Amino acid sequence: MMKKEKLFLVGASETAHMAYDFFTHDCGYEICWFAVEKGFMTGQEFLGLPVVPFEECEKIFPVDEYKVYVAIISTQLNSVRTRLYKICKDK
Repeated sequence: MMKKEKLFLVGASETAHMAYDFFTHDCGYEICWFAVEKGFMTGQEFLGLPVVPFEECEKIFPVDEYKVYVAIISTQLNSVRTRLYKICKDK
């Protein structure tokens, strides 16, 4: 049996829920946690998994062991998603 690749999702909304279902059931990833910018956090758990502040995720989890998917809606002509993606890529 192949080991599942670990993935964390940026976002904790309906879009993140759809991404969770897709990556878990259709792609075979292991979703381990969610990251949300501090100003948008509404709880510390989503779909039974931890939600951590996006700004602190690399201090809490070794991000080099995970793949990431930015699971937020395309607001402001996709600039928010692009900004978060670039931050993740730089880390």
